[in-house]
Amino acid sequence: MNLKTCLLMAASLFSAFVTHASELSAQLKSNEYVLLMRHTLAPGVGDPANYSLRDCKTQRNLDTQGRAQAQTVGHWLRKNGVTKAEVHTSAW
Repeated sequence: MNLKTCLLMAASLFSAFVTHASELSAQLKSNEYVLLMRHTLAPGVGDPANYSLRDCKTQRNLDTQGRAQAQTVGHWLRKNGVTKAEVHTSAW
C-alpha cells in the first residue's frame, strides 16, 4: 500500500468519524436519545481489599490518563452544545 492510498484511507476514516460525531451531538441534544458511558481508565480489577464506599481513597480511582479522558469527553459535549444531562450512577 502506498502513501497516497494510506492518506486517502485516513482522510476517509476521519471524515466518517466527524460525520458520526456530528450526528451523535445532534441526537444528544434531543430528549429521544441517551448516552451510556462507563468510566475512563481506572487501573486495577474489581474492588481493592478493604475498600469502603464511604471513602474514595480506598476505591479504584481514575488515573491521570483516565482524568484526561473524562475531561476530553466533557469538552467534546460542551463544544457540541450538549448542555443538559441527567446522570444516573450506582454506589460504585
